[in-house]
Amino acid sequence: MRILSCCASGIMFLLSALTFSQEPITVRIGEQEWMTKNLNVSRFRNGDLIPEVSDYEEWRKAGENKTPAWCYYENATDSGKVLGKIYNWHAVNDPRGLAPDGFHVPRLSEWDTLFRFMGFNFFGEPTDEHYEWKQNTQSYNEEAFNNFNFCLAGGRFQEAAVDIFYYLNAMAWFWTANDYPDYDEACCYEACCLYYLPNYGIKVTTYYEEFGFSVRCIKDKSF
Repeated sequence: MRILSCCASGIMFLLSALTFSQEPITVRIGEQEWMTKNLNVSRFRNGDLIPEVSDYEEWRKAGENKTPAWCYYENATDSGKVLGKIYNWHAVNDPRGLAPDGFHVPRLSEWDTLFRFMGFNFFGEPTDEHYEWKQNTQSYNEEAFNNFNFCLAGGRFQEAAVDIFYYLNAMAWFWTANDYPDYDEACCYEACCLYYLPNYGIKVTTYYEEFGFSVRCIKDKSF
């Protein structure tokens, strides 16, 4: 059984009355239904375990070998309760399915629908590497924005043999289901992600597949 809690601005919260601790809480924003928290699963949809990798060298090797991996921010287990898990791209892109049954990792077009409903203006072209959305003060939907809960969870970055967790409480990073648009050989080890920076907006970019970012899932079917 599901309980529906309605509020203004086209937003609706949904949760299970019987399996609250097991089923993700979602929020309806416009015609979409999103999870309200970052993904925090350690198994693929078919039940296979996703390796937890805390060690820098092992995380790097997982990237080189295109092996799925996850970790907690700064490898602190308690952080997962609030921030969720951090995944490399290979976990996101694995054919066994990272998202729970009934959900999927959103594509850029689905993020675009969300941001426009929130009242963000789109700038750029879909084939651009760095297109973005910026808040429109006249059409800004504060309730939709707040209820999505961006969660400034930061990410895991590896550059110049340095493994660093960065941007906690400063930026929210999310993998998308897209590969790098129109990429060539020079960037074939990158995948598409986006980040939210408070007081700036949302920007699309690409980063190496071994980097670790959050995942926010969307329900397969809208209302």
